[in-house]
Amino acid sequence: MQKLHHNFGVKIPAIPDLSSLQSLIREHRAVVIEHAQFDEIADFQNWLNQVGNVSAGGNSTHADPAQAYGKQYDRAIKVVQHDPGLPNGGMYYLDTQGTGYWHQDGVNYNRGHECYTALYSVTTPAAGGDTCVSDLVSAWNDLSDAYKNMLRPLKTVNGNRAFRIWNEAYFKRYPERFANELAAFEKQRPLVTVDDHGRESLNISPKNVIGIAGMHIEESNGIVEFLCRHVSRLEYQYRHHWQPNQVFFFSDESMIHYAVRDYYDLPRELWSCKIDLSDK
Repeated sequence: MQKLHHNFGVKIPAIPDLSSLQSLIREHRAVVIEHAQFDEIADFQNWLNQVGNVSAGGNSTHADPAQAYGKQYDRAIKVVQHDPGLPNGGMYYLDTQGTGYWHQDGVNYNRGHECYTALYSVTTPAAGGDTCVSDLVSAWNDLSDAYKNMLRPLKTVNGNRAFRIWNEAYFKRYPERFANELAAFEKQRPLVTVDDHGRESLNISPKNVIGIAGMHIEESNGIVEFLCRHVSRLEYQYRHHWQPNQVFFFSDESMIHYAVRDYYDLPRELWSCKIDLSDK
């Protein structure tokens, strides 16, 4: 078993028994399995259903929604690249495709301490296409006690992704999904959380955070800007360079992630699911 980072994560050579895997995920919050083999995305989802409770795969804009919500794998997503250039609607490169911002998935949904992302690599580029995670527990631990005391009672106000990545073509094709995101535009979340192991963590999504609840924007800007810089420091990061047939689990609450879009027209396909270990 190999460490991914001094403070979190392990890499293991093969799929262990379920109880061992669940314990590793809970303890280390990030787990890479080196040699896994799934022929169909439904097989991957069925296996994950034994590990935890599989929920919606997310809303990755790398995925073709027709595939992502098909009958065969309605809770898994194929993460693939479509157009590497400027999308319809003329949005800036850094505002599109889930890249350009460190983020947590599903800020407008109530995900708990036991919710994790599971990714499986099907096709990987010869170079690029890494997935990065940054550890919010480590970022929290490095703050001063005085600053921690100030942050503990605060809540962030978060905007969903509708105004950042939706364009006219997607709006026309998926009006109901757009309306659902729009209806949940502002979501308040605790800025600091404690998991079942007693680990305190920041709980902030730099891509989505608008401000601090109850504060004027001028008051909250300094806090938000500092924390967004702080949690994305290199010291807290692990960068995973994909090889085919790997599985990568990481915590949705105590980590933020970043999909590096530097592979342009090279082929890359991942399968993505969300799992919840709370009753396992």
